[in-house]
Amino acid sequence: MSMQNLHRLVVDAERDERMRARLRRCRNTADLIRTARRLGYGISAVDLKRARQDDQRSREVVARQAVAGSVSSHQA
Repeated sequence: MSMQNLHRLVVDAERDERMRARLRRCRNTADLIRTARRLGYGISAVDLKRARQDDQRSREVVARQAVAGSVSSHQA
């Protein structure tokens, strides 16, 4: 459930400049979690860690696909 809250926070912050500015002022993870909770988004440090890991894995997949595409286009 809290990963859904994190996703909702990201979507809402993308739409709301004031919320985005408030979140940008956070100095560390604990501050970000506290601010998000005050805004009504129940997120945790585990959620943020999982999101970072998911993002990293996605970036690695995209990079591998780009390399594979580059290699196959050179072979053609």
